[in-house]
Amino acid sequence: MSFRDAGAATEDEGEDLDALRGRVAELEKSLAIARRSANVIAHDLRAPLRTILGFNEALLEDLGEGRTDELVSHARRMERAGQQMTAMLEALLRLARIEHEAHSTGAVDLGAVVSAAVADHARAVQQTGALVSLGDLPVVKGRAPDLRSLFHNLVGNALKHRHDARRPEIRVEAVPRGELIEVRVYDNGRGFAPGELEAALEPFQQLRPGDRREGIGLGLALCADIVASHGGELDGEARPEGGTCFRFTLPALDPDHAIEESLKRGG
Repeated sequence: MSFRDAGAATEDEGEDLDALRGRVAELEKSLAIARRSANVIAHDLRAPLRTILGFNEALLEDLGEGRTDELVSHARRMERAGQQMTAMLEALLRLARIEHEAHSTGAVDLGAVVSAAVADHARAVQQTGALVSLGDLPVVKGRAPDLRSLFHNLVGNALKHRHDARRPEIRVEAVPRGELIEVRVYDNGRGFAPGELEAALEPFQQLRPGDRREGIGLGLALCADIVASHGGELDGEARPEGGTCFRFTLPALDPDHAIEESLKRGG
């Protein structure tokens, strides 16, 4: 074997080693997500399950003793607990799907995706009088269904946590950063107290459990996982004038795909 052949072989072995390390890192990440999901299932699904079991026992006692006045109330509480469990399980399945489909990407018109996500909330926008504005949003590399879910949750979060004393305002902007696109989502809502955002990015964390506007506590965690599956990190900060600014990066479309997309759009 010549020195040139030996050098080429060593280079190939180095590339194989790098690929193996990358795969190990991906597996470790998947295992971490699996462990977190298992902990969530074990801990957070207990509450609605206990509710169902408790009211089922009360319902059976009432039936046995001939009392019917509380039966409807028991049944409705059991139904709500069952709906909560269903929502949690569906959310966990969405998280699992994001991790599984992390490599199937293509050209995504960010403007169209954000517009569709805003349209999902048309009724809430109309009822609250919210002002939603979009900057010049480019075509990015990603998965359209997941990105729509990302903006659906961010817009929904801004509407849900609006400030009662002012008209909701939401703006989505994008700024090129080399091979990345930095996206910013602004709102003028109630914002986050110091340390709350980190907690909100964990699954099933309700920052204001007694608030009637709280959901199951998975929206921002889902957003964080979608951004992570696109190679970025979701970050947020309080705005001095009130509200929150969420920011994250998405892969810019490579030049060849950008030209193709421009031709398709008549550019």
